[in-house]
Amino acid sequence: LASGALHLFDEKYGDEVRVVEAGPSRELCGGTHCHSTGDIGLFLITSEGSIGAGLRRIEAVTGTGALQEVRGMRDRAVRLAQALRVPTERVVEATEQLLEQRTKLEKELGTARRAGMDTSAMGLVANAEVIDGVRLVVANVGDVDDKQLRDLSDRVRDRIGSGVVILGSVSNDRAALAVSVTKDLVEAVHAGTVAKQISSIVGGSGGGQPQSATGGGKDVGRLSEALDAARRIVREQIDGTRGA
Repeated sequence: LASGALHLFDEKYGDEVRVVEAGPSRELCGGTHCHSTGDIGLFLITSEGSIGAGLRRIEAVTGTGALQEVRGMRDRAVRLAQALRVPTERVVEATEQLLEQRTKLEKELGTARRAGMDTSAMGLVANAEVIDGVRLVVANVGDVDDKQLRDLSDRVRDRIGSGVVILGSVSNDRAALAVSVTKDLVEAVHAGTVAKQISSIVGGSGGGQPQSATGGGKDVGRLSEALDAARRIVREQIDGTRGA
């Protein structure tokens, strides 16, 4: 310590301790060391992370272990080049091009989905029931995910003028429900309350805002029952409001 050697991690040492110097670094021995830095050869860091407040751990492979790691990296690069059908030196460029193509296709797919959703929304609006001037759309729209179902429900609501929309779907062995209510009817029909009521029928839960809510459950066989109940609930609430 008097010579300036670093004393790390508050380790306890005996009367005699090995001191290791490597370039400008002088430290008390912390474990196994090589005879010279040349014994290490190639040094590849494999991970780095925190092991405590103000402490970092670096893990690496050296010597033959590092050579094995390089061989593995080269093998992976060759397999990737074969999959991309390009020379290994063009793997990065080909991967970037592939990602650009994917982004473009995702945008095109999104555009196509929106167009399809608009078409579906117009079809549902055209088949809406009318109750005292209020339009009611209740339908099972098939295999669409939760986000698509909610988006479609909101699109139909925005096109019906004054009304209520309850849509159901089955995706990944789960029944999903979406309820949307136009602003002028939220005092009579609360989307979140309706979603909660009908979701219990399919063995799940639901809820949300007065104008837009979602729900669902695992009992897909009772989806039709839930939609029928939604139609009845909305009719009763609208009729009750009109009577009042």
